[in-house]
Amino acid sequence: MFMLALAGWAAPPFLSTMGRADRIGTDTIAIQARGRMLQLYADRESKIWRGQWGKHLSAVRPGDEVIVRYRINPAGRAVIADLYANIEHVWGRVVKLTSTGFEVWQNPNSGAESGAHPRYCYVTVTPGTDFQFSSRSDVRVGRNVDVIGLARPNSRVQAARVIVYEGNAPVQMPPNAPALTVDGSMSR
Repeated sequence: MFMLALAGWAAPPFLSTMGRADRIGTDTIAIQARGRMLQLYADRESKIWRGQWGKHLSAVRPGDEVIVRYRINPAGRAVIADLYANIEHVWGRVVKLTSTGFEVWQNPNSGAESGAHPRYCYVTVTPGTDFQFSSRSDVRVGRNVDVIGLARPNSRVQAARVIVYEGNAPVQMPPNAPALTVDGSMSR
């Protein structure tokens, strides 16, 4: 009995998968994941992200790439905790500014010997873009940015969150804020 209780305690409460959205209903979504179709259910607590947070699967489109964290309920159904559709992470150096966003060189620290090819991404900024420890006016050519956003066609991303860096810290980092250094230690 004790071992059975311990086994239940040790089991992770959430599972995760990634795949391509196939069929989408009001409270169900079928995704093609790891060579099989997986049926997932949304409930009142499910959080859905496709450029912004919401509660409804109607934001997701067939063909979207999704990452899902889910749990198995007592009835054996896979219930969505969080679903991210077409999420993209961009890090690199700003090389061009426009009225609607900026262009990022995604591998600025790689030399020719690395075999990496230049990769550029255009980031669109909207009124809903969240600038953390920075502002839109902090985006300048030569500064590094860390962007989370909605993947769009043709190497474009609609920014949901942007952090602008000057050196190794966000531009508007509060004074004496603890920071994790490259070697894993904390500094102020």
